[in-house]
Amino acid sequence: MNHTPDYKSLIPEALSGDMNALERILLSVRDQVYNLALRFLWHPQEAEDATQEILVKIMLHLNQFEFRSAFTTWTYRIATNCLIDTKKSLLERSNISFDEVSREIRASASLANETSGISRDSQDSEEQIRETARDVQTACTHAMLQCLERRNRAAFILGEVFNMHSQDASTILGISADAYRQRLSRARATMESFLENHCGIMDPENPCRCEKRACQLQSSRTLQKYLHHARKLEKHEPEDVASSNTQLGKMALLYRSNRSYIPRFQMLERIKRSLQATEFWSN
Repeated sequence: MNHTPDYKSLIPEALSGDMNALERILLSVRDQVYNLALRFLWHPQEAEDATQEILVKIMLHLNQFEFRSAFTTWTYRIATNCLIDTKKSLLERSNISFDEVSREIRASASLANETSGISRDSQDSEEQIRETARDVQTACTHAMLQCLERRNRAAFILGEVFNMHSQDASTILGISADAYRQRLSRARATMESFLENHCGIMDPENPCRCEKRACQLQSSRTLQKYLHHARKLEKHEPEDVASSNTQLGKMALLYRSNRSYIPRFQMLERIKRSLQATEFWSN
């Protein structure tokens, strides 16, 4: 059972030079920071680099936390500001857009129809298709996030993916609750419009279906390259997207059912070595 750390005790201890207290603080927020970075950048290594930078910022500004909000809210604010201002990710540098994703979906749907007759002789193959379909869903939905302008992307991730209350999300973004709701509404409208017209999960009449694309990827032997990032994600049981009776609800569940990722523990080791080298905590 997970317990919320006692930050009121840990933070003063860390500020007084207790490395164990500092490590407990950073460990308590590491995974949530990484999963925010991963969804924002959709590249595991770039997300790890960003997470390390964010954890260092949290450490350097720890003495500025005044307990006026939850520590996690303060952490998310530092993380979000850092991600909005960071250099373009590899996927962003490829000039990804909704038009580009739409063209890729149409091309994939056409190829999937050509390979739909490929036989699958074993139960193992059926299970592999289902597993690959889950990876396709994860890769596709994360790619679509990259098509949103960064500030709208941040609002969408906080509101729809992490299901945050508007007051917390607005505090994280440093804007009013009304401004946040307007920003989230724009992002929702953009995503919902695209998904309704392309995604087979949102509308069974749409040609893009995860299992069809999984078959296509296996037959064309491009699976490892296409799903390189999705295959690194930790698996958990997804929510049933079909259980929602509204399109907005389906879209939210589509993103919340994606897999989470555990960053490498060595990240903290690198930070600790850096601290020891600079004697940051020395008096």
